[in-house]
Amino acid sequence: MIKPALVYGVFILLVTSFSFFAVLMGRNQITFKESIGRFGSMLIPFTAMLAISLLFILMNSGEFSFYFLLAGFAGSILLVPPLFISSYFRKTSTGLDPLYGSLIVYILTGILFKVMGEMMFETISKSLEQIVTFFGLF
Repeated sequence: MIKPALVYGVFILLVTSFSFFAVLMGRNQITFKESIGRFGSMLIPFTAMLAISLLFILMNSGEFSFYFLLAGFAGSILLVPPLFISSYFRKTSTGLDPLYGSLIVYILTGILFKVMGEMMFETISKSLEQIVTFFGLF
């Protein structure tokens, strides 16, 4: 249970780094410490969803935990980076456009999924197998 949390933490740190570099390419002056703070503050609702998922897992309610886990993980990966990138862009015509910055972050995140996916989803796939066998779906 600790290994996926650590891998998820490293994954989020790398996504934060990708978003930081996208903001830098937009010719904005920002420190890495400031970017971690802002990115982390945007992650609060999704981290709460992951905590609720953990509570449901501890109560042996797998069907609810899966939905909160999916919403928390997808929100933190798909919603936070574009919001973070667009929060730094003012009405400037120089540098990288926020849309292109978001696309670059999505591409790099996809590559990161390919590299780290097995470590991250090992526990999730095991819990899904237990749910499927419990309900006898396959």
